[in-house]
Formats: sequence, structure tokens, C-alpha cells
Amino acid sequence: MNRDALAKVLGHALVNQDFATKLTNDPASAGHSIGVHLDAQQVKALKGIDVSKLAVVGTGIRDKLGPLAVLDQQQNVQQAMMD
Repeated sequence: MNRDALAKVLGHALVNQDFATKLTNDPASAGHSIGVHLDAQQVKALKGIDVSKLAVVGTGIRDKLGPLAVLDQQQNVQQAMMD
């Protein structure tokens, strides 16, 4: 299991609530949207995440980061489009 891939998608989910919801509904597609390939084991693990708990943690992080969280999201999307 590639921990970097999991770290990237979970980190993105923490700063982007829409992505977090997409990640729990369709992890493979969500990962692909930011340029990350998830294997079957990772997809299965991510489907089991409680999105409401992720949302609570993500809100706290987004509140602390403020505009930095938005800029990071834009850079990740642009990078995925180039990949």
C-alpha cells in the first residue's frame, strides 16, 4: 500500500469538503481527479471513512489555514490536469 497516495488524498479531503464527500463515495475517481492512482486495497479502506468525522477535522484545519487551504486546492487541481 502506497502511503504517499493515501496521505495526498486524505490531506486534500481535509481542506476540501466536496472532495472528502467524493472520496468516500468514489475513492478511485476522487484520487484520479487530483492525479493519484489508488489500488483496490486503498479504495476499500477509504470507503470505510466516516465523512462526518472527516468534515469536523477538516473544518478545524481549514479555519486555521484560511486562504492557504484554497490556494493549495487550486494548485493540486492544476497539477492533476497537467498529469
